[in-house]
Amino acid sequence: EDAEVSDEFYESILNAMLLRLRDKVPVVRVHASSAIARLQDPTDPEDPVTLEYLRLVASDTSKEVRKSVLANIGISTVTLPAILQRIRDVRDDVRKYTFNAIHIKLDMKQLQVRQRLEVLE
Repeated sequence: EDAEVSDEFYESILNAMLLRLRDKVPVVRVHASSAIARLQDPTDPEDPVTLEYLRLVASDTSKEVRKSVLANIGISTVTLPAILQRIRDVRDDVRKYTFNAIHIKLDMKQLQVRQRLEVLE
């Protein structure tokens, strides 16, 4: 939990995994999304990992990639709207996975009334 790495090594890992998040093979993107999870700062709207997660969860063609991102993305005011949008995903298993992720990571009392209604619709 409290492991430290040098800035140079951190940058190296970050850059390599960000490249892998754009790989053409979905399985590579799934593993990269898991590998890079600890490097994210979901509260920072300019964080490169968070930005990639938001891109993937909104537009990746692979349902497995979207599910992996949902499992690894941190919930914050920056990421919550994109997570809630997955409740309307075209794939039913991604919708189900989204409900499970919200249930595990978030107390429904933390949602605004508008967001609760969005979940229930």
